[in-house]
Amino acid sequence: MKQSNKILTTGLMALGLLSGGLLATTTTANASSYSTKRSHSVKLVWRKSMKKHAMHGTKGYLYSKHLGRRYKSLKSYPKTTWYTSKHEKLLVKKDGHSKIYYYVTSGNKKHSGWIWRGYLKSGKNPKATAGKSSNYYANLANKLNKKYANVNDDKSDAKTTNDTKPSATKPTTDKQAEAFDASAVQADILILLNQERTKRGLAPVTLATSVESASQTRANQLVSDFNHIDPKTNDTYIHGLLHQMNVYVPVSEVAGITNPGDTNMDTAQEIIHEYFYDDADSGWGHRGLLSWDKAKKVGIGVTKSGNRIYDVINIYSNGI
Repeated sequence: MKQSNKILTTGLMALGLLSGGLLATTTTANASSYSTKRSHSVKLVWRKSMKKHAMHGTKGYLYSKHLGRRYKSLKSYPKTTWYTSKHEKLLVKKDGHSKIYYYVTSGNKKHSGWIWRGYLKSGKNPKATAGKSSNYYANLANKLNKKYANVNDDKSDAKTTNDTKPSATKPTTDKQAEAFDASAVQADILILLNQERTKRGLAPVTLATSVESASQTRANQLVSDFNHIDPKTNDTYIHGLLHQMNVYVPVSEVAGITNPGDTNMDTAQEIIHEYFYDDADSGWGHRGLLSWDKAKKVGIGVTKSGNRIYDVINIYSNGI
C-alpha cells in the first residue's frame, strides 16, 4: 500500500446502494454500546506510533481507546487488509498481565480501531484480490440506469449537454512544490482518467457543469460524512443534490481520500492510480465504474482539509 490514504469506498453505487467509501476522515466500524466496566478493566502503560505494516485476520474485535467501545469483529471483513500506525500496551488490572494492541486502518480507510496483535497475521490479505470483475460492476451500473429510466431525460440533457465545459488539454507538470488548486487537480484528474479509458479502448468522458457542481458539494461533505447514502431519504447524497437542481441523471459515484502530492498533478496521479491499480480492497469496483463502456459524462469534486485530499468522481451515460 502506498503512502496515499485512499478510502474509501467499495467504488460501486448501484440501485442507490454503496458501501462506504469509504467512510469522517477515517470512519470506524459500527459501534456497539459503550462498556464502562471494560474500559476501567485496563490501564494504559504506553502508547507509541509504529511503522506501517500490512496485516490481516478474521478473529477478534476492533475497539476504541481503552476498549470502551467495541466495533465489528474482523470476521466481518474477510477480504480486508489492515495497516498499522500505532501500538499500545494495556495492563489488565484483574490478573496483572499486559497485552499489546495495534491501531489498524482498513486499506480503503473506512474502518479503524485497536485490536490485540495476537489476532493479526502479517502480510496483505490473500483474499483481497478475489473481488468481482469489472463487468459485474458495469452491469450493476446499467441497473442504476434502469432505476432512473422514467425520469425526464430531456431535462437532464438540457442541464448537462449544453453546459459542458471544455476539458483541459495540458496537465500541470511543474514539479516544484505548489499550492493546492482544486480546479487544477480536477482538470488533471479528467486528463488522467481519459488516458486510462483510452488504454482500455474506451471513449473519453467530458465534464458536465451541473454534475460537477454537485460533485464539488459532495467532496466537501466527505470531510465530515464519508457515506454515499443519505439516512433521511435512503437515497444517495449525489442524487439528492442533483434533484435539487432539477437534474435527473443516473449517476454512479466513487470517492476517496489521499495525501496531497508536491504538485497538483502529483495529487491527481495518486488519485487515479489508486482507483485503477490499487483497488483490491473494493474488489476493483472503482476501476469497474470508471471503465464503464457506456459512460459519457463526469462530475469531479476535490477539496482539501488539513493534510487530506477528498475527491469524488460521478460518472454517467446521459440516461442511455
